[in-house]
Amino acid sequence: MLKRSSTAAALAAVLLFGLPAALAAQEEGYPFRWSNFRIELSGGWLGVSPESLNRIVDYENTYLGHYYIKQYAYYDELYGDAYTARFAYAGDQEFRSLNRIAPLSVALRYQASPTFGLSLGVQYIKGVQSSGVGLDVQVEDSRPEAALPGASTIHYDNDDLTVSVESWMPFLQANFGWDFFKILRGEIFIMGGPILGDLKVWNERFESVTTDAGTVASGSWTMEMTGRSTSIAIETGAQLRARILPFVEIYGQAGYAFQQLNQISGLDTIRTATELPAVTESSWAVKGTWGVTWEKATTPWGGFSAPTLTTSYSPMGRQPVGTTVASVDLSGLQLAAGLSIRL
Repeated sequence: MLKRSSTAAALAAVLLFGLPAALAAQEEGYPFRWSNFRIELSGGWLGVSPESLNRIVDYENTYLGHYYIKQYAYYDELYGDAYTARFAYAGDQEFRSLNRIAPLSVALRYQASPTFGLSLGVQYIKGVQSSGVGLDVQVEDSRPEAALPGASTIHYDNDDLTVSVESWMPFLQANFGWDFFKILRGEIFIMGGPILGDLKVWNERFESVTTDAGTVASGSWTMEMTGRSTSIAIETGAQLRARILPFVEIYGQAGYAFQQLNQISGLDTIRTATELPAVTESSWAVKGTWGVTWEKATTPWGGFSAPTLTTSYSPMGRQPVGTTVASVDLSGLQLAAGLSIRL
């Protein structure tokens, strides 16, 4: 993380202090004219690994594995023929993490010289990953001391666990390029600017226990987190451009984006509700800085340990012991294709 921050800072320095020198080096005989302006539109793919944002996905996979798969497999093995557990999934068998987003950008470019272009634009990024898992555990318990003798179904359903990020970045971009042939051109570029990111997590699970006599327990747990962060983003890479008409170019580009959302501030809301054996409902909401904390529990079939997102604070206003500040890293390899239209 420190290495990426240092690299982004170095690239920002190049962008800020190198541009005046590049502009001063503009070739003579290349005067200002309106035909030097171009409108550029691009869209692409960015591979990311926002570990903190995906913590809730990791947590729910661990929760499902521990309190359902491991628990009932443990009792199936422990009690032998007197107890059997069979698992039936509906949909996927695990929740999916966010690992790609789609950047879109529009920019106004001015070709200051045959080798140097300067662009002012805005980039929009949105990435959403929703997934769902349903699981029924069919239990047959013939033990004399069984709490639920006979057949029962333990049901888990979470059909819309969603993590998402959305951001806007006004940017300044410098392109340095050379013509290969009459219609082909290669360029290197560096761009940067402030990035405003909005993040959201939604996690809602429904759980129930049903016997031959009917449902004996049911309830739901819902978590919703929203957050916002302002940071600086830098991207550098190369382009290959081809002129298909006198005033139209198409291009492909590959680059690496350095962008990390820190000090994410927002609201964490948790709601619980039960219908059986009694109707209850509770909710609480805390506003603060996003953090990552470890939840741990000891059970007869093994220990539970998983990191999860939180903005929870103790009564003294401090985060729980062991909580670290969340940081959503959107850095990664970016591929894009674009259209450039001369005015």
